[in-house]
Amino acid sequence: MPWNYLEKIINDGTQEPYSKDLVEAKSEYHKTAGEIYEDDKAYETRMALFLEWYLFDRILAGTETTQLDRLIELNQSIWDEDYLEACKGFTGNIFGIFIVKKIRDKEVTVLNLFDAMTYTVKEQDGKMMFDKNDIFQARLLPYQDALYFTRNFCFHPRDARKFIENEIRDAIKEQTASKSEIKKLNSSIETLHKRLKKNREKLEKFRNKIESVSNEAKRAKLIVEEQNMLGACAQLEQEIGSFEYKKERIEIEKIKIEGRTVNCQLAHRLGYMQLKWERSRQIDLKDIYTS
Repeated sequence: MPWNYLEKIINDGTQEPYSKDLVEAKSEYHKTAGEIYEDDKAYETRMALFLEWYLFDRILAGTETTQLDRLIELNQSIWDEDYLEACKGFTGNIFGIFIVKKIRDKEVTVLNLFDAMTYTVKEQDGKMMFDKNDIFQARLLPYQDALYFTRNFCFHPRDARKFIENEIRDAIKEQTASKSEIKKLNSSIETLHKRLKKNREKLEKFRNKIESVSNEAKRAKLIVEEQNMLGACAQLEQEIGSFEYKKERIEIEKIKIEGRTVNCQLAHRLGYMQLKWERSRQIDLKDIYTS
């Protein structure tokens, strides 16, 4: 199971020489998630959620990487193979606000409101932990071809669902546009690859034709044509590279960095609303879950 590895990587990522960075991160986190006090009912869970954000989501200043990315890069030559493999898998973690769709004996099916994707999560205690239509913040960890909850949750009142869905819909508009652009780029890349494949096949046949020609003048003419075909292939390769680079930058800048940051900030803000609801049930829910 992944939880021992999760505990270890959090421990590795919060010790020296990262203690100063951790303090700065906590201050940054509290700006949107609110101050957490030791007498809060869910203090331990809130701190665990903060540490997850620090490890998996927060982009290090002046970089395009997370704390987890940095730890893997610095330690991949010395870490145990199983631990390294688990941590590399964790880079594909799925953060979101989820709605429970189905609960089975050993797994739970959830819908992530951030990406509108449905995920099946391994969880033997699902029937005790969840009810259908529960709405909550969580993180899914990929491990050995399956998904697992980190088991740190922030459950929202069901009556806040419509408000949360509307807030998410507004927050992800730019991400939706970026994903649409990536889809178009993928289509263009696929088309160019098909053209390149045909050109290469044609070039191979053309080279066989050149080999069968003995007349030097005719052969020289064919070689010129071959060079033109090579130039066309090179042009296609350049176009593919350009589209792939553009796609990579959108994935990093718009999805990994900007998109994840927007999602986290919204989740933190909603989490703070839940915290205020937890602290004082005398306040009307609509006065807490509000823009």
